[in-house]
Amino acid sequence: MKIYSTVLILFLGISALVDAQTTGWNNGGGNWQRNGYMDVAGPTTDSVLWQVNSDGFFGMPIFIEGNYLVTMRFLESTNAPVECYDLTSGNLLCSVDVTNSSGRSLPVGLREGRVFVVRFTESPNDTLYALDVSNGSHLWTSDVNVGPYMSETGVFDSIGNFYINNSNFHTYKINPVNGQMIWQTFTVPMASGSGEMAINNSNNTGYTLEIDQSNLSCV
Repeated sequence: MKIYSTVLILFLGISALVDAQTTGWNNGGGNWQRNGYMDVAGPTTDSVLWQVNSDGFFGMPIFIEGNYLVTMRFLESTNAPVECYDLTSGNLLCSVDVTNSSGRSLPVGLREGRVFVVRFTESPNDTLYALDVSNGSHLWTSDVNVGPYMSETGVFDSIGNFYINNSNFHTYKINPVNGQMIWQTFTVPMASGSGEMAINNSNNTGYTLEIDQSNLSCV
């Protein structure tokens, strides 16, 4: 993992144009660096600020908020902790395995200091947790089971409510403070990348793709 000067991100380069076109929208785990929410045009040079050893894997997400970077370190299928780094120094702040060596600790969102992590075993009955980004301490365990695809994340609306899908035909709205379900709705997500909603904050709607009738659903 390399961190470049001015801005950290793997694919920054789209800037004001995209930002203007995506105003009011939120997807990709609330990670504005990955979906057009940018207020800078960097990096402007290729100088490396820091570099750490962090083994990657297909679809592995990276989230940034404030001075924190969150990702998953993949060592093997049952040894893949979620890790939090200091964005300035690259120091590892915490490494947490929420699966007890039974799967991967897949980060699916980061907002207001909470890291949303799925006990990922490729099952619709996996557990969603929230951890403190600064030290990895457990904040809550959700009262719903989730089952996102490896490359999917959850999404947030403008006030921080969290939305995530389940391969067992549901999308959930979850209270980010305590992990309790606010509502659920029937959806049939495709195999990869379509279960995550895109939310338009200006008109209070969410959009997701469904596989069986090739539908685009609005909730």
